[in-house]
Amino acid sequence: MDKNSTLLKNLLDAYVGESNNLESSFMPRFIYNSRDKDNPKKVFDTLRENLENCDEFMFSVAFINDSGLNLFKQVFLELQEKNPQIKGRIITSNYLSFTEPKALRELSTYKNIEVRMYYINEGDKIGFHTKGYIFKYKNEQYKVVIGSSNITQSALTSNNEWNDLIVSTKDGEIIKNILNEYERMWDKSLSLENVLDKYEKEYNENKERIRKIQKNGGIVYKTDIIPNTMQKVFIDRLNESINNGDKKGLLISATGTGKTYASALGVKSIKQFKVNKLLFITHRETILKQAIKTFENVFNGTIKTGLYSGSNHDLNGENFIFSTISTIGKEKYLNEFKPDEFDFIIIDECHRIGEKTMYQKVLSYFAPKYFLGMSATPDRSDGYDVYNSFNHNILYEIRLNDALDANMLVPFHYFGICDLIVDGKTIDDNADFRYLTSEERVKHILKKSKYYGYSGDRLKCLLFVSRKDEGKELARKINLEGVKCRYLDGETKQEDREKAIDLLEEDDPNKDYIEMIVTIDVFNEGVDIPSVNQVIFLRPTKSSIIFIQQLGRGLRLNLGKEYLTLIDFIGNYDNNYLIPETFSTKGSGKKRGERAIHPLTPGASVVQFDEVSKKRIIESFAKIPNTKFRRVKEQYIDAKNKLGRIPTLIEFDKNGIISGRSFLDLSSKIPSYYEFLRKINDEKEILTEQEKDTIKYLSKNIGSGLRIHEALLLKTLLNGGSEKDFSKVLLDVNPNYIYDDVIKKSMLSVLDTKFTKTVSTKTKEIPICDLKNKEFQLTNEFINLYKNPVFKNYTDMIVDYALYSQKEYFSKINDYKNNFVLYEKYTRKDVCYLINNLKDESSTVYGYKLFKTLKILPLFVTYQKSVDEDSSTNYADRFINKFLFSWDSKSNRTLKNQEIEDVIKFLKTDGYKTFLFIKRNDVINKSAFDENGEGREIDKDGSFYFLGEVYLESEPKEEQIGKTKKTNVVRFLLHLKTPVKDEIYEYLIQKPLVI
Repeated sequence: MDKNSTLLKNLLDAYVGESNNLESSFMPRFIYNSRDKDNPKKVFDTLRENLENCDEFMFSVAFINDSGLNLFKQVFLELQEKNPQIKGRIITSNYLSFTEPKALRELSTYKNIEVRMYYINEGDKIGFHTKGYIFKYKNEQYKVVIGSSNITQSALTSNNEWNDLIVSTKDGEIIKNILNEYERMWDKSLSLENVLDKYEKEYNENKERIRKIQKNGGIVYKTDIIPNTMQKVFIDRLNESINNGDKKGLLISATGTGKTYASALGVKSIKQFKVNKLLFITHRETILKQAIKTFENVFNGTIKTGLYSGSNHDLNGENFIFSTISTIGKEKYLNEFKPDEFDFIIIDECHRIGEKTMYQKVLSYFAPKYFLGMSATPDRSDGYDVYNSFNHNILYEIRLNDALDANMLVPFHYFGICDLIVDGKTIDDNADFRYLTSEERVKHILKKSKYYGYSGDRLKCLLFVSRKDEGKELARKINLEGVKCRYLDGETKQEDREKAIDLLEEDDPNKDYIEMIVTIDVFNEGVDIPSVNQVIFLRPTKSSIIFIQQLGRGLRLNLGKEYLTLIDFIGNYDNNYLIPETFSTKGSGKKRGERAIHPLTPGASVVQFDEVSKKRIIESFAKIPNTKFRRVKEQYIDAKNKLGRIPTLIEFDKNGIISGRSFLDLSSKIPSYYEFLRKINDEKEILTEQEKDTIKYLSKNIGSGLRIHEALLLKTLLNGGSEKDFSKVLLDVNPNYIYDDVIKKSMLSVLDTKFTKTVSTKTKEIPICDLKNKEFQLTNEFINLYKNPVFKNYTDMIVDYALYSQKEYFSKINDYKNNFVLYEKYTRKDVCYLINNLKDESSTVYGYKLFKTLKILPLFVTYQKSVDEDSSTNYADRFINKFLFSWDSKSNRTLKNQEIEDVIKFLKTDGYKTFLFIKRNDVINKSAFDENGEGREIDKDGSFYFLGEVYLESEPKEEQIGKTKKTNVVRFLLHLKTPVKDEIYEYLIQKPLVI
């Protein structure tokens, strides 16, 4: 036996054994946490996926804490309620007294999970440090994640952790040893009911000892306040701005990241002048009192502070004045001060500035050496330009995702769950008041609040509602259920608000306290309640800005709080998509659906949905076209306000939450960025029909940057270079890029506009390039158009964006000949273009088409088909698993059909490529595009996810489909070269919601 044969036998013996029936989907993998935006990973996602699909599970971990267990609550609940036959066993230990009794008590409530403790007695010279997760599947096949990860929040989401996922049948030597060792430890472990009380006493004694060490000098507390990373950068930039002669600046800082401390530290650090007098303005007295404490801590007795608000109008030498806008904005109080009275003025929550508000009066009256605006969310839904009030001078910006990544806030565990279903209908905005406040709904809310839990010793919850009458009645009934609760709204007196906050924050169980505040928008901003450990939404989130503000109430760091539990009751709301969209990345401008249920969450934060809510989220995304005019316009205004001018396409990607691709082709009536700007009256110049149509053509066929060639060639030629210069630059960009006669012909078909030309084409675009002596050159017609500065501006912008977009989104390609990026979305037209076909044949491609000359076969599948069950075209296209896909040919086909023989040949012949493209369903969106941006237009999503190359797993078979009308198809079992990644797979297979 040669060396390779011996190696193969050893591997098979170790991982497979004699049965040798391991499914192809069982592939070993390296499991780790990663924040790579193109391939984000969390160890927890692998564990969750296996829990959802296994037949039995066994864990052995040294440590389990509350934050780690909280991640599993959604999947454990679904297993208990829907698959109680799936049993689990968990071994943990008392090693180092790290495992939390709270977590063990919660684990003991699951009927299908048995927990034991490997108890180490004092004096035992042994430790317990296992980290293994065993999942048993049908046919006695196993997956095991083994490595470094305990059941803790950081280990499963954010730490640098290394784990190996190994696979085997029951006969594999490694799995035999793992299972034998697991059973040995299980037999030596004690049931929780026999040991938990003893361990809890031991845990509390150790916890108290640690507290005493800290109290008696184990930790040295410095009196000096040290700036955090964000604050240091802000301080430097504030001083730089003042040195440059600026008079205004803006600090954008996520709630809880210490922007008030940053402003105080910044004022203290100013080198060019000393701040003898300061004015701090905001809209609520509560914020002022907190700000006064902050400034007094930073300046440590060197300033004299005064509250100028309500009945406090008498000043006695105070040099740092803190005033509400409702006070200082009144003329009788404003005129008490000279325009140059203050050296430095701070306006907190400055997003509240409006054209006709008291803020504007203050801004125009005072002339300090510097105005500082501060806000977590300067973008406004009414389009008002806050940035302009501070000369678009952004000193520093740290958004929520950045703050969570930097551990400046506690992570959140988001649970999107179905609201109460009454008489077959889910609660929504139109629900009867009796349903909104029914005893049944109150019990439903409290049951979920208790189940999903909180970090800390007791519940401190904010519950947001959408109606005052609903909030008042819910608070009354929540109290009747034994949960101490208060209701607050905008009409609640200030002293009553402050009293409620104090009661919620109270840690002494022997004093009066409350566990929950029910409110309507009162705590959107400017309220500091660090110990809040649970936030509940009983309202549709209509704005991502408001969602972030309310979420921020619970994200502040606080001693003993490891995470925030966020419970979102999801009903029949059209805008459910705003929730995951808040944490979605821009991507290429087309990818939306998979992020609906797997948004890229920052740091250790995790988003999960129950099955009903998951379907609602997907349906909500499907209803909203990616290029809905109103949405695009809002994002445009935000980006424009931030920059202080009309953005370029690239600047949307860099500064906004929308991709520049969204502006390339909004609709047939708004087919380019030029047309969009004309529509909203931000472009006054008028182009000719020929110029407009050429801009439109460039936008639709080059602007997206699906491949680099056309845009790079145009850039080179427009800058006076030649085709030879282009080919050299192409290789400099990436030596793997191919430039041969096939691609050159394809480029020419696009650049001379013949790629899209048909007999019925009525547009007036002109050819951009042609060949002279077999070399590319710009056409005379295009050169003449390019002389127009307006046309030149849009052409350059589109070409630059194409190059940017290609590098940002499409440069990570596996096949440099065909230019496809795994998991990107492509239309049939895009595919024709990228395989170098010389014509757009998308109208004749349908389910598949053999491009024999190019040796390429693309397969296009709509996964969730909307057809009658009796239809003869009810194809059975479906995933068997992430590796295998069952695909049906067109109807009325047999194995003897020439087309089928050709398909089989493609799949079997080396050098021939078969690519799989799948979309979830055919969604028809009705968007609004009349003269005001409204009207009616059908927007059919024709984009498919590229899932890579496939090949035959087994020989095709003839099948009959349809019930009343039978028809023949040939069924292929296809093996994907690359298994489908989790979020795409889950999104595609998710069935429509039926209640």
